Amino acid sequence: ATAPPSGDACPIPHDVWSLLREWFGRKSGSNRGRFLSRKIEVAERRLGIPYGSLVSPESSRFLVGVDMDSGPAVGFPRERVVRFAEKHGPVEAVRCDPGANFFICSFSAQIHCEAAVHDLRANPRIFDRLCMGLFARDAHGGASASDARTTSTDDEDAISAARLVPGLRIYLDAVSADEERKILEEIDRGGDSLWKKLRFRRVCHYGFPFNYQTRRADESPCIAFPPVISELCDRFLAEKKISEKVDQLTVNDYSPGGGIPAHVDTVDAFGAEISSLSLHGDVVMDFTHPDRNETVRIQEGKTTK
Repeated sequence: ATAPPSGDACPIPHDVWSLLREWFGRKSGSNRGRFLSRKIEVAERRLGIPYGSLVSPESSRFLVGVDMDSGPAVGFPRERVVRFAEKHGPVEAVRCDPGANFFICSFSAQIHCEAAVHDLRANPRIFDRLCMGLFARDAHGGASASDARTTSTDDEDAISAARLVPGLRIYLDAVSADEERKILEEIDRGGDSLWKKLRFRRVCHYGFPFNYQTRRADESPCIAFPPVISELCDRFLAEKKISEKVDQLTVNDYSPGGGIPAHVDTVDAFGAEISSLSLHGDVVMDFTHPDRNETVRIQEGKTTK
């Protein structure tokens, strides 16, 4: 490998230099950039590839996450890397060497990798250390993402359906039978005055009401979350089933045999995640690709196409 150049000539894209300077200020950001370049060089030596051949200056379908914290590299937990990657789309392979200061994910399409890089740059401490997301030129080896799921733990009850529906995650038995009973009792305690009748169902809202005429959540708060629901949301957040604190909740009550027509949720009215909890019955949900005639049916944690 050739000797690394100094300063801005180091092989990291200019937008990354700009991001580091935005994070840390011009002088500290430049120092961080040189530090990142050295980290990349260490990764390249470990991979056995020439200097400057790891990072791509343009978007690709390969993500490389680089540990930017000082001190010895401790490696990235493979299962967490796989979970993070699968939020953004189908993952073909993951390289996560023990004790390495980097990981590499290979996505099925460039658009999924771009989403993951954007997420990592927006949340650089998602792995409990400062991590920079970059595009790589190649996958540089790696095993199938499914290899990370050879064992199951309590918080690994999530079934990844990302290969069929990018971004979707399913958690079986997310609440106990006792929690389900308490939630339903609390909702029923509010009485009929809380409910609004719609064509296919009735709804009630907590936190902020959703206006079905404007397709927006009204700014004026409505009923506060009952303690049992607040505690449940806090638990989901701690268990990383959700990534942000919940401040708006819509309860949909369907009659037996009822349902709701195909629709697209109002994306710009909420954040990046929309979570749904099914109570008092199994849910059947069809996901249809907006551009292709493909439908995936989700029932009792199983996916069929």
